[in-house]
Amino acid sequence: MSKIFLSYRRDDAATACGRMYDRLVARFGKESVFKDVDSIPLGVNFRDYINGIMEQCAAQVVVIGRQWLNSADAQGNRRLDDSSDVVRLEIEAALRQGRIAVIPVLVQGANLPSAALLPSSLHELVARNGMSVRDDPDFDHDMRRLMSALALALALSASPGQARSIPPLGAVVTTAPEGVSPGSHQPAHVTFTAAPQSLPKLRRVPLVYIKVTVLLLSILSLGMYIYREAVLHTPSSTSTGQVLNAIELALSWSAGVLACVGLSLVTIRRRGVWIVGMVLGCLLLPIGGLIYGVFGPTTPSE
Repeated sequence: MSKIFLSYRRDDAATACGRMYDRLVARFGKESVFKDVDSIPLGVNFRDYINGIMEQCAAQVVVIGRQWLNSADAQGNRRLDDSSDVVRLEIEAALRQGRIAVIPVLVQGANLPSAALLPSSLHELVARNGMSVRDDPDFDHDMRRLMSALALALALSASPGQARSIPPLGAVVTTAPEGVSPGSHQPAHVTFTAAPQSLPKLRRVPLVYIKVTVLLLSILSLGMYIYREAVLHTPSSTSTGQVLNAIELALSWSAGVLACVGLSLVTIRRRGVWIVGMVLGCLLLPIGGLIYGVFGPTTPSE
């Protein structure tokens, strides 16, 4: 059975890796996810043991945190410079296999180190397409993306006749049904690999425009009200006042609708900000009217 190997440093990203491990186990099963090499039997060559584990794996997730590159031993020497470092051996063994999908996963806001900072045996790691797994509220989204890539790697590993490579995100993968030769006229299974790389941009950019538009509409609505009352002195009962009042209502309702749209797009953590904004938007005109009524010019009574 093909497995997923989690490579990480305990002094670097143990918490993040533990959370990722729980999510992967829930999706693929505990028997399909290998996390630690602490169970190496006594007296066994650990290099051979790691190589044997890698032969069972279809994918390796290399979890890289902020201390992964410069993690040092008790003598202050960088661990990656030690040819017997377990993490280094894990990655080297996976890269040697060739068929294993080695996926660098950045956590804690870490960056992928350059090849110049790595041992020559790990330069290939930098060339592998990786991703970031962010904290909440983006953790679920990033893990779904990672699990989709791992599921594809496991599926390709289970198909001996297919290339052991992962197509780019957004590609179309066509596979023949089980028991049917690829050259037959039987319908094939078509799988569309998602391209969530662009999803964060599609989520963030419109929200910026929505926020700015809601703010401008609210300001215009308040400005129209103050202009009608303070400058034109046009009551709402006149035809001109009714037109201006209709424009104010249209601006206010447009701001409210856009605020609701933005509320449906943002994540749970950011909804509180939008709720406060919507409440303030709804109170904007009454507050403006109150301020004008208190401090604005008064009409002398006859």
